[in-house]
Amino acid sequence: MDWEKLKHEMGVPQAVLDYMDDNKITTYQKYCKWLDTYGDELLIRTFAFKEEKRKGLEWTEVERAIPGEEYSLQKNIYLTAMSGYRCVFKPCNKTSTSWYGYSYYYFSSSDFDQWFTNKALPGWMGTILNLDFLFTVDKYKYCGFSLKQGLKEYLEFYNQDHSVEFFGKLGLVYQKSLAKDAKKDKQFRKFIAQHAEEVNTYKYTVTKMAYKNNLTFKQAQAQHLKQVEANKLFRDCLKPNYKVDKIKIYEYVKNKLGYYWGSYRDYWNACVELGLDMRDTKNSMPKDFVTMHDIRIDEYASFKATKEAEQRKEFNNKLAKIADEYAIVIPSDKYEIILPHSKTDFLREGTALNHCVGRMGYDTKMYEGKILIGFIRKKSEPTKPFYTTEYSLVEKKIVQIHGKDNRSAPKDIKEFVETWAKALKKKGATA
Repeated sequence: MDWEKLKHEMGVPQAVLDYMDDNKITTYQKYCKWLDTYGDELLIRTFAFKEEKRKGLEWTEVERAIPGEEYSLQKNIYLTAMSGYRCVFKPCNKTSTSWYGYSYYYFSSSDFDQWFTNKALPGWMGTILNLDFLFTVDKYKYCGFSLKQGLKEYLEFYNQDHSVEFFGKLGLVYQKSLAKDAKKDKQFRKFIAQHAEEVNTYKYTVTKMAYKNNLTFKQAQAQHLKQVEANKLFRDCLKPNYKVDKIKIYEYVKNKLGYYWGSYRDYWNACVELGLDMRDTKNSMPKDFVTMHDIRIDEYASFKATKEAEQRKEFNNKLAKIADEYAIVIPSDKYEIILPHSKTDFLREGTALNHCVGRMGYDTKMYEGKILIGFIRKKSEPTKPFYTTEYSLVEKKIVQIHGKDNRSAPKDIKEFVETWAKALKKKGATA
């Protein structure tokens, strides 16, 4: 689009001036639209107007838009955070003010009446004064537009799919999902035509529900709201690999617990973890919810403890296997290195030395074969935490050595640890 050419002077139709004079108000600006052409394209011109006290009518053209173009030409209009679109009818100094964190910007004299490109304005802004002109443009002669939505938006849909005309002639707001289903199903198309007013009010989801389930629109709306609430209830619930009647369960929960759903979510998740079939109403909707809630929560706590114990046992077995595999005796009269065999060893070491080896996932990294953690001990005190070292099996080097409160290691310990690292390399220790 050659926006520069579109900036040329265009006269203001007398019908626009008459409409503005008859409809002006002092409290806020109003809008109206006038249709014209630019070459072979439809041009939508938007005007803003207002009556200034003691000055009479003030007006300005604020937009020139073409259907199919994401941007439009605009001037003398700006968007505020709290008041929406505001218009400038005369030059003024550029200032900005802030009120409750929102800023307002006003045009300077040099900005006034200067066209600029911007995202097209909303289609609702202003009455179309010469709508009949639309149907004289060959491209839109049969478009069926009926003022139920923004003209630019409607024509952009029409340019993509001429079946939009069906919706326009019925006075329907065009919706892609509605149109897609209407194309596939002749009876649904007939249903839409018979209930055009309700379709505009209730939109696609309720319309489809009313059609498929032979419900009134009010009944479908109520059913849809239940579905929305049911989805909220199950939003944080575990999903089993089968379907359940969410709406029926929602109605049960609402009747039993009102809107305090948290306890039911805990109950549901415990049941799913325990492997209970929630399609069985004895599980999903027990008669005595309070009693069954307590029973299932207790059962789940025992189940979880058993499961965690098994996982911990498996974890510790692998750690012990890694510790045995990389156990190396380094000749020294003073020090030795032992490798941890369990999560508890990590926690004990970190607590005793007040550093993070027991808290930052070092046990998991060793379990995954990425690092080795070595506990440095004095031979005279083999069970007392002294220093801790980390060896990277990926980089094949010592990453860190720390004592109590992350104290740095003295020279003789560093040399001892480097000897251990060389022995690990020689042994071929790698991730």
